[in-house]
Amino acid sequence: MKARVIRTHRAGIPVDRREWDRVEPALGQIVVSLQVLDGLKRASRVATLRPTERSTSPPVIPDLYDIDLIAFGNTGMMIAGFEEVSNRRFYQSWWIRWDTA
Repeated sequence: MKARVIRTHRAGIPVDRREWDRVEPALGQIVVSLQVLDGLKRASRVATLRPTERSTSPPVIPDLYDIDLIAFGNTGMMIAGFEEVSNRRFYQSWWIRWDTA
């Protein structure tokens, strides 16, 4: 299923909620898997946003690690965890809306 994802933080700092409607969401297919990560030396639930046209293409946005479900509803859901950017880990959450178009 296609989804539109808004990343709610920048470098671990929350984006003002009023900006969410002005941000162009990332579009793709969400894949969640359990992966053993060498950097963490343990398993982690990982969410990846893949381009809808080719599921083997690189992720659209950085992967989200150690994900937790924060909210779930008819129009979308929120998951949270951390992302790794330039070898640094930052808190991140995704506001996910189902793309019904």
